[in-house]
Amino acid sequence: MNKKSKVILGLTIALIIGGVIGLSYAYWSFNSTQGNINVLGTECLKLELINESEGIRLQDAHSITNEEGMNLTPYTFTIKNTCKSGVDYSINLESLGVENRMDSKYIAVSISDNMNLLSNYAETTPLLKEGKEARVLLKGYLDSEEEKEYQLRLWIDENSDNGSMNKEFLSKIVVSGEETKILVVLPEISITHRNAQGESIENLDLTNHYAFLSSVMINCSEQNGCYFNPSEEVEIKGNIKLCVEENDFFEECFDYKDEIIPNQWYKIDKEFIIRSKENRTDPRIRYKTCVGNKCSEEQIINLVKIDQTKPIVEIEKEISTRQVNLIVSASDYQSGIQTMEFKYGESEENLDKTVEIQDGAYLLTDLKSNQDYFYELKVIDRVGNETIIRDQVKTQTIEIPTVLFDYQDKNNNNLPFDTKYAYNGVLHINFSDNLNHYIRVSHYEGENLSALTCGNGEYPGDCIESNDDTLQDV
Repeated sequence: MNKKSKVILGLTIALIIGGVIGLSYAYWSFNSTQGNINVLGTECLKLELINESEGIRLQDAHSITNEEGMNLTPYTFTIKNTCKSGVDYSINLESLGVENRMDSKYIAVSISDNMNLLSNYAETTPLLKEGKEARVLLKGYLDSEEEKEYQLRLWIDENSDNGSMNKEFLSKIVVSGEETKILVVLPEISITHRNAQGESIENLDLTNHYAFLSSVMINCSEQNGCYFNPSEEVEIKGNIKLCVEENDFFEECFDYKDEIIPNQWYKIDKEFIIRSKENRTDPRIRYKTCVGNKCSEEQIINLVKIDQTKPIVEIEKEISTRQVNLIVSASDYQSGIQTMEFKYGESEENLDKTVEIQDGAYLLTDLKSNQDYFYELKVIDRVGNETIIRDQVKTQTIEIPTVLFDYQDKNNNNLPFDTKYAYNGVLHINFSDNLNHYIRVSHYEGENLSALTCGNGEYPGDCIESNDDTLQDV
């Protein structure tokens, strides 16, 4: 059955126009009074008028600008749907049949700050017996137990001409409603998983099913009430109401500003965003839509776990005169380590050298002794969290060893150290630090100088054990 309810607000407007006195200036006496309210309807469908203010009363008014009209004290009223069904409603302004009725093009109307000439609103069939002209000020939808407040202002348009002289304007506001024919429609759902750089994550398998941000946008139509129920505490963007559910229907919903409580139903705005929080398991969002007491089947959205924690990085340094070994330990217990980037140089501003990690370490070779070197290590996890370490190291100083020569003649008498010939000579080299030291000699015959031979290049290479007592060029 098509059920209707009409609330007729007797907002009566009387315009009495005076005469023109020698100048093209029109002066109006503009009076407005609020009459009685009649409610027509059925037991099932009701529209209720509440919070009604005093009617508009303007004495000795004349045509004014729109800016002045918007500053007039409004007539305020609230309509409420007191039934379980949703209601489509219409607010009309109906001009009543009076002698010398003023044309609607001279009447400026503002309802809830939407302003226009009355003649520019859509015309409809009057609902009142005495109605001659009806204009639709607005249409809307009220969910069960929902209410909306409106403010109405009326004034004589500033562009009114002498065609409005000696006319009357009498009208009433009519609010009519009927049970909505809107079907329950699921909202538009948009799920987004992003990394720390704001880029969309297309394959969650590559991030161990973590994201830097995981959110769902719910876009609910005006005629449908949308409700959600999270399994975990979540972050929200938008206004909500905490709802009481009974027999799969939401009896009451209250404004709510506190933290989201898991496993509770909430009513949301038309557009609403839900985000996962860090250190939570996979949030599961249950949602459904309702029109009045008719609700959709429950739907489920799965968000993912959040990783907004930077990787943990530790560096152990091994420093010598010509090389530095940086042993890196990096861990990320959520999405995991993606990449490590390393560069270094002789100044902070010019990190122009790179080296690849090998066996968990960065080996910097061919360095200068007693030199500062600057480096930057960037460790990135799979959702884009970055740990950046900037530091410097200084290679050790090469300390020159003490060298003494001891020469003797055939009778073991000491000779001057600068002698050109000797029967016997001994070289004493004293190393005072704890570094590895190397000696290179040529044309040497005799016992092995060392059990290790470290190559014959310009610089020492890898050392190997050597028992060869022949010529050593080391």
